[in-house]
Amino acid sequence: MLIISAGETVKSKSERKLKTMRYYKVKPEYDQMHKNPRIHDANILIADELYTPTERIKLRFVPDKCFDIVDIPRNKTGFMFGARFAFGN
Repeated sequence: MLIISAGETVKSKSERKLKTMRYYKVKPEYDQMHKNPRIHDANILIADELYTPTERIKLRFVPDKCFDIVDIPRNKTGFMFGARFAFGN
């Protein structure tokens, strides 16, 4: 039995299952920027790559202006060549 108070809306099953996570998305203008300015190796940022908050903390040399904060469902993300990206609509 489902009891709804005034002002509440009923969510469908698919809406309830979509749990969003907070990600930090690299802005396209910072593509190919080095993660550490003192070491120029293969550690670079990739445009539209997603980082979790824990991963973002580890990138201490990369300024906050390089990222947009987005909320995306976990099932709409995937890995391609070792980097996490958003897929689907």
